[in-house]
Amino acid sequence: MRASQSSRPRVILADADPIAGGLLAQMLHLAGFDCLQAATGERALLLLREHRDGIDWLVTASDLPGLVDQAILADEFQCQRPGQPIVVLTQSDRVRDPQGLVIEVARAAPAAVVALLGTLSRPAQAQTAQALAA
Repeated sequence: MRASQSSRPRVILADADPIAGGLLAQMLHLAGFDCLQAATGERALLLLREHRDGIDWLVTASDLPGLVDQAILADEFQCQRPGQPIVVLTQSDRVRDPQGLVIEVARAAPAAVVALLGTLSRPAQAQTAQALAA
């Protein structure tokens, strides 16, 4: 069951890079997602708390500026949505942590992020996508 009340899954995108973040936000919007952007971890944390029950996905850069980093955002998101994977934008290829709660995707591959969230948003295919990310 989705957290957001709208028909569009809601994503918080935390990325300080205005070009890469803007491109990914536009691609997510075109793919049917409602995307809330944050240029800092602090802003993303405020959005998570403001929209407490209305966030379906967290996509965050691994190198956020400021005191609130992707690990703090991931912890807050997991408190709200236990077991829901988090997508982390990195400079490397896709990797999973041992619990399968963090899926790393190359920042240079926004289409891969959109495809991954699209697959994970469909409950019947979510397990398959997580297995592919392994």
